[in-house]
Amino acid sequence: TCVTCTSPVSGRRLAKPSSTCKLCFGFLCSACKIVRKLSFVDPDLQMTQRKVTFCTACISEVTTMSAIDIARAKLSDVQQGVNFSGALGYASSSNSSETSYNTQG
Repeated sequence: TCVTCTSPVSGRRLAKPSSTCKLCFGFLCSACKIVRKLSFVDPDLQMTQRKVTFCTACISEVTTMSAIDIARAKLSDVQQGVNFSGALGYASSSNSSETSYNTQG
């Protein structure tokens, strides 16, 4: 079921990466998914842009977070030995000056 509106999500769409929120990994129907084009720095230090899908709850949460709080959380995780390679990262939206916490997958 969709994490936003609780409507059933068809079996075909469950396999599509574009039908899940990249923060909470919840399934989304086509009416509820929010797609943002985000910029990432790849391992070769090149800037790339990708479309990333989010649910409304996660978008609301990250847009209220400050960049300082996000950086502090990242630093804390790095100091605790959390490996972020391919799991979590930071990106900035091409249609906003805000920084968001998101997955790179």
